[in-house]
Amino acid sequence: MNRSVSIAFRSYLAPLASTRAVRISLLVALAFLGVVAVGVAARFIPRDALVPIGQLVIMPGLPLFAIILSEMAIRDGITQRTLLYPLLGPVSRPVLATVRTLATGLLLTLGILCLVIATRLLDPARFTISVREVLTIVLASFTYTALAGVVHLLTRRGLVTLLAILAVELQIGRIPFGLRAVVPSFHVRVLADHLDTFSLPIPIDMPDPAVTDSLFYLILVGIAATFAVAAVFANKNLGELC
Repeated sequence: MNRSVSIAFRSYLAPLASTRAVRISLLVALAFLGVVAVGVAARFIPRDALVPIGQLVIMPGLPLFAIILSEMAIRDGITQRTLLYPLLGPVSRPVLATVRTLATGLLLTLGILCLVIATRLLDPARFTISVREVLTIVLASFTYTALAGVVHLLTRRGLVTLLAILAVELQIGRIPFGLRAVVPSFHVRVLADHLDTFSLPIPIDMPDPAVTDSLFYLILVGIAATFAVAAVFANKNLGELC
């Protein structure tokens, strides 16, 4: 198993630097950081706003980057016909899909962490990042990457489909009703201690969300989605894969 994981991981890393998703994500991240840096230098953006901006990187920024990067795990290999060599190797399809999905989640985790840290380092004197934020980034990255990976496997128009799903999901996560607990964005905000709720003209008494519930939600959904990616990939027609 260790050898299979190693082979699957190396085959994932080999073309990583040249993939479209990495280039797009890097360009977007640098552009965002550049705009924030110029805004702070020109005093259009107050330094007190750097922490909230870092929170925006986590939500909704993280799911958006997950949508871009998640196609690298499997969909890029199907579209570009580059999965033939990994499929002919000694690695089973479930292991191949799982390793590639987890590796993409790790890449997203590192990228979001770097972006949040770089944003807040624009004011080094007040730099702060909590363990809770780091945990949120880790769990949200793996959960959103796996969920997006399932959609990419089920449709060739994964990018458009996922953007539409995310637009709806983000709004559901903000409504002051129990329905919001079914979507990941709500639990990411709870775990990050940055809950965002619609204001309604009627008083609604909602109980405070439990951090432990959100923690277990993201872990369970992330695991279930990763298994789903492996299962769907394992049952794909070989002709479609390569």
